[in-house]
Amino acid sequence: MVNKTRQLKARQKPLRLTAKREKFCQLIVAGENKGDAAKKAGFKGKWPNSTARDLLHIPAISARIDQLLIEFAAEQQYTRAQALEELEQARKHAVAQKQPSAEVMAVRGKAKICGFERDVLEVTESAGRQISLEEQRQLTAAAQAAATAARGRLKLVKVA
Repeated sequence: MVNKTRQLKARQKPLRLTAKREKFCQLIVAGENKGDAAKKAGFKGKWPNSTARDLLHIPAISARIDQLLIEFAAEQQYTRAQALEELEQARKHAVAQKQPSAEVMAVRGKAKICGFERDVLEVTESAGRQISLEEQRQLTAAAQAAATAARGRLKLVKVA
C-alpha cells in the first residue's frame, strides 16, 4: 500500500526526471521486474538488479512511481454503480432472451452488491456439534487475529 505522506507529496508537484528514469518508473508500474525495467529503460551496468535497487532509493523516483500508481488506480477504479449497471443490462438481456436463470443470477448479483444477500457458513466442532452464533463470532475473531499475526489467510468453506 502506498504511504499517505508520499501520496500527498506525489500529488503536490510534477516531478522532473530524465527520460531513462521516467521510462524506468513506467516499466515498474506496468509490472516489469526491477532488473528488466532498468535494462529496458537503457541503464547500463553489469548488475541491473543492483542498478534498479539504487534507482528505487532515489526519492524522486519513488515519488514518481507512487504518483503513477495513484493515476493508474484512479483509471482502473471499478465502482459499485458500474457493477450494478452492468448487472441490470444483463438482467434486461436475460428477460429479452427468455432466460429466467440468467435473470435470477443478475438479480442475486445486484442483491449481493447492495448487501442484501450474504454467504451463509455452517461451523461445527470436530465432534460434529453445531456451534452457536456467538461462539462462531468469537472463533472467527480469534482466527482472524491469528491469521493477521501470521500474515496468512483464514479459509472458510461455504456450505451448499
